[in-house]
Amino acid sequence: MKLKPKMLKISGLNSFLEEQSVDFERLTERGLFGIFGPTGSGKSSILDAITLSLYGQTARKSSMYINTETDKLFISFDFEVGHGNERKKYKVERSLKKNKDGGINTTIARLIVYDKNGNQEQIIEGRTAVENELQNNIVGLNFNDFIRTVVLPQGKFSEFLTLTGTGRNEMLERILGLEEYGEKLNRKARNKRDIIKQNLNRIQGELSRYEGVSEEEINLLNKELAELIQNEVKLKTKIKELNEAYEKYNRIRNLQKELKDYFTKQNSLKEKQEEFRIKKEKLIKGKNSLNVIPHINNLKQTQKDLETNIQALKQYNMDIEKLNSLIEEKEKEYNIALDKRQNEYPNLLHKKSKVEDAIGILKQKEEIEQEIKGLKAKYIDLEKGIKIDSDKNKELLLKEADIDKKIEEKEEDINNKSVSSEYRKRLNHAYDLEKRYLQLRKDKKNFQIEKNNTINNIEKNNKELKEILNQLNSIEGTIKELDIKKAELESKKPKDVNEISYFQKKIFDLSSEIEKQKEINEKFDKLIKLQKEIEKGKNILDSRYIKLDIELKSKDEKLDEIKQEAVELERKSLASILRKQLIYSEPCPVCGSTHHPNPAILFDEGEISEKQSLIKELEAEVNLLKIDLVRLEEEIKNKTSEYEKNEEALKELKGIFSQSQLDKLEEERKTLEEKINLAQDYRTKWEEENKALDDRLTKNREEKNLLTNKNTEYKTNRDRDKDVLDKIETKLSEIEAETGTVFEDYNNFIKELNITNATDRIKEINKLDEEIELIAKQLKQLREENKTTKFDIEQISKKMNKNNEEIKLTRQSIDNKNNRVTELNLNIEQIVGKEEPLKLKAQIEKTITEILDKERELKACLDSENDKKNKLNEEITGLEKAIQILKDSSIALENNLIKSLSDNNFNSIEEVINSKVENNEIESLEKDIEAYTNEVKDTENNISRIRKELNGEEIQEEEWQIIIKNKDEAYIKHSELIEEIGKKKNKIDEMNKSLKEVEKLKAEASNLEKRWDMLNEILELTKAKRFVEYVSRSHLIYIARLASERLREITRGRYDLEYDSNNNFAIIDNHNGGARRECNSLSGGETFLTSLSLALALSSKIQLKGTTSLEFFFLDEGFGTLDANLLDVVMTSLERLYNESLSVGIISHVEELKNRVPVKLLVAPAVAGVHGTKVKMEYS
Repeated sequence: MKLKPKMLKISGLNSFLEEQSVDFERLTERGLFGIFGPTGSGKSSILDAITLSLYGQTARKSSMYINTETDKLFISFDFEVGHGNERKKYKVERSLKKNKDGGINTTIARLIVYDKNGNQEQIIEGRTAVENELQNNIVGLNFNDFIRTVVLPQGKFSEFLTLTGTGRNEMLERILGLEEYGEKLNRKARNKRDIIKQNLNRIQGELSRYEGVSEEEINLLNKELAELIQNEVKLKTKIKELNEAYEKYNRIRNLQKELKDYFTKQNSLKEKQEEFRIKKEKLIKGKNSLNVIPHINNLKQTQKDLETNIQALKQYNMDIEKLNSLIEEKEKEYNIALDKRQNEYPNLLHKKSKVEDAIGILKQKEEIEQEIKGLKAKYIDLEKGIKIDSDKNKELLLKEADIDKKIEEKEEDINNKSVSSEYRKRLNHAYDLEKRYLQLRKDKKNFQIEKNNTINNIEKNNKELKEILNQLNSIEGTIKELDIKKAELESKKPKDVNEISYFQKKIFDLSSEIEKQKEINEKFDKLIKLQKEIEKGKNILDSRYIKLDIELKSKDEKLDEIKQEAVELERKSLASILRKQLIYSEPCPVCGSTHHPNPAILFDEGEISEKQSLIKELEAEVNLLKIDLVRLEEEIKNKTSEYEKNEEALKELKGIFSQSQLDKLEEERKTLEEKINLAQDYRTKWEEENKALDDRLTKNREEKNLLTNKNTEYKTNRDRDKDVLDKIETKLSEIEAETGTVFEDYNNFIKELNITNATDRIKEINKLDEEIELIAKQLKQLREENKTTKFDIEQISKKMNKNNEEIKLTRQSIDNKNNRVTELNLNIEQIVGKEEPLKLKAQIEKTITEILDKERELKACLDSENDKKNKLNEEITGLEKAIQILKDSSIALENNLIKSLSDNNFNSIEEVINSKVENNEIESLEKDIEAYTNEVKDTENNISRIRKELNGEEIQEEEWQIIIKNKDEAYIKHSELIEEIGKKKNKIDEMNKSLKEVEKLKAEASNLEKRWDMLNEILELTKAKRFVEYVSRSHLIYIARLASERLREITRGRYDLEYDSNNNFAIIDNHNGGARRECNSLSGGETFLTSLSLALALSSKIQLKGTTSLEFFFLDEGFGTLDANLLDVVMTSLERLYNESLSVGIISHVEELKNRVPVKLLVAPAVAGVHGTKVKMEYS
């Protein structure tokens, strides 16, 4: 892709202050263009602006590039990339600002991407994001490559043309970045090879530990394992038969013992029969008493309520007599208050209306008076404001004159402290030489230190190598001694190792059998407990079934009784219904009388509703009880089935478990543990000694391997340090030579500039620049302040004129409002005379309120007393009715109590009270009786079950011991076989693991040997920079070919350039029969043309590293040293160089070149305190 500049805008950069635009479309339209201006005018700042916009830095590496008269810098650079219709436009914008500490911050970094139609497509913001996108995806060149491509310093490339051998290779190595393929690559390869050598030594040591590991040995072990497994299967079949006999007779022994225990328990239960008969009688009496006690309590409560109502009726009759007297007095007082309201109230309302009119006029007057007060205050404020503004105007005029004087002084100070850009340029060059000289001295010191350190390292490595050899000899002697001790210990190896293993295996098997017996016992106990819980649950369900059946019968009886009571209550309520329908002065529907002196007592209908609700509740309870009975029947059935299943499981377990067998197993295990203790002690002691010897041998062998590796490492380090020492001495010689040259150039510049030290002089100039920058800021502030002062003077004058006009209008408004106040005072006096309207209105309203409140208060009191009287009459009627109902209810409750005593087999209330038992005691009695009954039944069932299970079978103790002995002998033999099989399997597994490790180590060694050979080849190739020279020559042949094509074109076929076999450039003169000429024999013009062609070719080579080529470049050449004829040759060549895809820019201050360049950008230098650098375009 091609990159073409379009537009550049600059402000605040170096000598550029105001915004200046460089239109590259116009500047490059004729191919050749020039940028002209005096030294220090700002020509190079245009190139700085391009690199600053794209990469955020300048070629001159300065950080003080913001103009001293501003604190901001802004650059906008438009360019295109692409071919033909696919070209896309880009715009880069950057804004930088000085901070308080003197540094520079980036405030804007923005890249705008446009599509091929010119529409905005994407915006990328942020310094890092913008620079990465430009460098990686758009321009494709880094900063160093870009500046070498844009600016071609021709003088430098003529030096490149004439250089030979090492000088040219080093220069090309730096330009094309070939340093990585020289000494650095050689050093990396050597270090890698040393590491591989160490790893190969390590692998050989590890392989020696796996002698005797092979596939044939593994196959032999597998064959032996198969025979052992076959024998173990046969023995397992025999053990199964012995276990079946053991489990059968063990079950019979356990059942015999269990039957004896149940006979003992049955006799104990028969002794408690009489005790539980007495408890049953007490339980029945207690439950019956609970049915009678509610009737006794109801009768007592009804009699108590009857006496309370009779006393309340007497009190109500006394209260109504007092209330009649009070109502008569209140009626008299109310009539007097009503008469007063009807006669005086209308006159007071008319008088109040007239007074309210006078109050309205009074408010209007007060509002006008308030307005007059505000106008007077305003009048005073205006007079004060005019005086203050007048004084302030005088002060501002004096301030304006003072600021003008200060501005003139600051401008003069800036001119006195400014330093020319040419002087700065030469001083910077002297400063660079001074830094280089100091750096060379520092490098020399560092290399000398490195040399001394390297010599010390070589001596240290030699010393360490000697020490390692001594240690290796000592360790080898120790290993021989330990091998002899190891052989002696092996001859004393314990003989009873296999016997101990057998005993340990037998103990393990016994422990397993014991745990198995314990698990069976635990399972048996759980089943017995579960069986008891099932039986207990079934008994509880039976008891609940009986209890619910009794409760259901009781609820049915109670339901019938309440239904009869409800019928009786409905009969009594008929008279009450008629009583509610009676209306004063209307005939009774029964007797026809219009007077009702003794109406029937009102009946409480809530009692009937309560009875009906109770009937519904009882009916619902009866239905629920029936449902519960059906559910309980199903649960009892399920419990019975579960009990039978559990019984079968118990039969199976009883034939397996035996407590005596468990005790015998534990005793046998204890005996075996005691047997192996003595043998185990000897074996443990021997193993500890054997392990200690093995640990010492392993440790010494590892230490030997470590010392061998260290020996190799120190030898490698010593050889490497010798190579480094040779290179350091070479480098020190080069630094010594360069130091003398740099020091001589530096002294020449110091004398020319008439200074003693470049660093101090730069600090002085920087300090002057800081002072200029500070003065410029102060100057800017003064100008802003002056502008503000003039604006303030103008505003105050306008304000004073406005205030004078307003004070005249305020005086007229005050006079008009005083006349209106006088007129309103006369109107108020005509209505109320000398009295105050507000006070008079308050007196009238107070009198009206008192009349109305008195009448309302008496009316409310009279109504309240009449209401009380009516309510008392209603209460008396209700009490009379309630008393009659309570009398009837008392008689009915006495009859119910007598019936309940008879139904529950009691002769008197005292007998009921004495038989009463609390609920918790009833529950306790029920539980005791139920538990006793269940235990009797459980014992009988178990005796029957065990007899059935035995079925006449039994076993004697002598027979049982023979069965145990046969079983134990079979288990011992089986344990020995299992142990031997395990050992074989472990040995096979270990050998398989070792075989895999051997294969892995061999593969790793093969891979390392390949890398070793490869690194040896690389070291041979990179020795003495031969590889870099090869790559450099390839690049130079290609560059020479490109340069030759360019040279042939601009010289119209006369010259070609060639890179010969002696690594030198040569010129071929085609007009002289192809004669070859050395480059140092060329004239000045010929050298320029050849160097220019070579520079363009090298620039193209650098651009190949990126993705975008540039359609322009700048030639910054000292044309002032060329004579007129040579200048003519150069310009003709440059004009011939132009084509549609390449524009050439000349940066120069030589006036003679202006007439030869078709398009010129003229750069005018800045004028301190007036303006910055200005640019202007001209055509020839």
